[in-house]
Formats: sequence, C-alpha cells, structure tokens
Amino acid sequence: MGAIALLAVFGETLNIMTMGGIALAVGILVDDATVTIENINWHLEHGKDVRTSMPRRVLGLHPQDF
Repeated sequence: MGAIALLAVFGETLNIMTMGGIALAVGILVDDATVTIENINWHLEHGKDVRTSMPRRVLGLHPQDF
C-alpha cells in the first residue's frame, strides 16, 4: 500500500514494470522472513532459549546465505 501511495504522490502509473518490481520486493521480503524464522527455530530446537536465539540468528546469517 505504501508503494502505491508513493507512486500516486510522484504522479507515476501502475504499469507492468512497476507491478513486477513490487512483486519482486515483496517476494524478497517474505523469503528473508522465512529464512530468519527457520534459523531462530533451529536454535530453539537445539536447546537455546529465546533471548540467545535471536542474536545468534543475526550472527549466523551472511548475505551469501540468501
């Protein structure tokens, strides 16, 4: 919704390229969230508590993992 509002502010239209870009951005966001949740869950399954699993998730992922 925010992207569409920004397009309206700048006077742009929703064409095929714009819709493709929005779809790609949403897809990347969902994929990153899935990887994050899976990594935190892995730490929880291996006996870590929630407070130590969260920072370990950040340290355990690198850009090449995506």
